[in-house]
Amino acid sequence: VNAGAIININSKPSLLFDGVNDFFNHSLNVNSGFSLIAAVVKNMNSGAGIDGVYSFTAPNNPIMNMIMSNANSANWGLYINSFKNSGYSIYNYQAFIASYSDNLTSGTVTNNLITNNNLTTVTDTGRYPGDTTNRRYIGQDTSNNEAFVGNMQEIVVYNSDQYSNLTGFRNNINTYYAIY
Repeated sequence: VNAGAIININSKPSLLFDGVNDFFNHSLNVNSGFSLIAAVVKNMNSGAGIDGVYSFTAPNNPIMNMIMSNANSANWGLYINSFKNSGYSIYNYQAFIASYSDNLTSGTVTNNLITNNNLTTVTDTGRYPGDTTNRRYIGQDTSNNEAFVGNMQEIVVYNSDQYSNLTGFRNNINTYYAIY
């Protein structure tokens, strides 16, 4: 939706985030050892900087940001203790992106970053110590000043081990949105 008009990508409605003040708060407390975050997005910011797609932080919990990093050739990635690059740019085209993370509550976090049908596995040793406040956003990162610019059609978050369902989940979304 943009100014009251429905925006369609591949004949499916989407929300346009303008990078200024379009974001949503959410209340999901990711406190298990696993998480699956999946989104159907089209990044339209060609400038340098970082755009937040999904983020959460809470006291004594890890911080997690699914972000577009235009400073890294418009690649998307994940920030837990540091930026982990997927190696795939999704600038100006619709893509399915997902992060499956395990061991979020321990010392080494393994992330499977999926871009359409491509897999990048990255690890992060250590753990961001969390934050003193609850900050949870869709369309913005946890710093409150790095908002997403682009279209978002779906975002799904699981606070449980969904690794065995990942292929079916990805195929289902691809069939519905005709992404790749």
